[in-house]
Amino acid sequence: MRFLRQNLGLKLLALFLALCAWSIVRLTAAPTGETPAQRVFFKPLQVIPPEDPDLVYKVGHQEVVITLRGRRGVLEKIDPGQISVDVDLSKRVAGDYMAKVDVLAPGGAEISDVHPTHIWAQITRNEAAFKPVRVQLLGRSAEGTHVGTPAAEPRNVRITGPPANVEEVQAVVAPVNLAALDRTFSTRARALEAVDANGRAIEGVEIHSEGVDITVPIGIVHEARVQTDQVTVKRAPGWTYSISADPPKVPLEGPVGFEMPDVVHTEPWTFQHDTQPQTRELRLVLPEGLQFAGETRVLVSVLPTRTSSPAP
Repeated sequence: MRFLRQNLGLKLLALFLALCAWSIVRLTAAPTGETPAQRVFFKPLQVIPPEDPDLVYKVGHQEVVITLRGRRGVLEKIDPGQISVDVDLSKRVAGDYMAKVDVLAPGGAEISDVHPTHIWAQITRNEAAFKPVRVQLLGRSAEGTHVGTPAAEPRNVRITGPPANVEEVQAVVAPVNLAALDRTFSTRARALEAVDANGRAIEGVEIHSEGVDITVPIGIVHEARVQTDQVTVKRAPGWTYSISADPPKVPLEGPVGFEMPDVVHTEPWTFQHDTQPQTRELRLVLPEGLQFAGETRVLVSVLPTRTSSPAP
């Protein structure tokens, strides 16, 4: 009895640890005569990113194959969500690495194989640049109206990302729906997208903007005849001249409800006398409140015709 009482606390602790070890062995080991089973899991790789917010990464694998070994009943009850697969890049700096894949499985299962055990990872420092905003008009305006050139504010937005991705970006697209509107309107485009020279979206870049304010001018379109009454010719005896404009009509754009003119004049000009046809490009004079929907200049031609023979 005295022997049993000596170091009683240590003896009880040893007994407790022995019981725990026996319980674990009983749960994980296959019963006598039972062949250990295996189960394969395909798990997406979780990457713990670098702590430095200016660093970005890319990895060579997105999925890891894990084989677990243990009792069939235990393996069948394992939910894939209980298995964690990650690569820790939190303490890394810019560079190329072969990073170890860390796998954690639930109790009762043994990790017998992981493929791959290491993955290639590249960490680069973000680059910043300002790229122009390109307004993308979707749909059509109301019938009989003309859409002018949209204005964007700001005209450039800041993007960040890996140097190669940032260099590939040519513009940031801001889509705007015309929605059959018949007058000028303003809106804020928030669904911005970075694109290359061919209009393809570039992944891996971040657009630092809460939106771009877009103004789209829309007005009615009316054709006006080009009037050449401001064009004169220094006439010579025995000659007459015909004056014409090409194109003879031009489209004008104005706000809804504006009274559109039927004619538009050229700037004043005087041709010198010549026996050969003459041409000159002249500017059109636009009435206040309107703008041209097409040409702003026309080609004015002077065609001389002899009406009498010169005196002997």
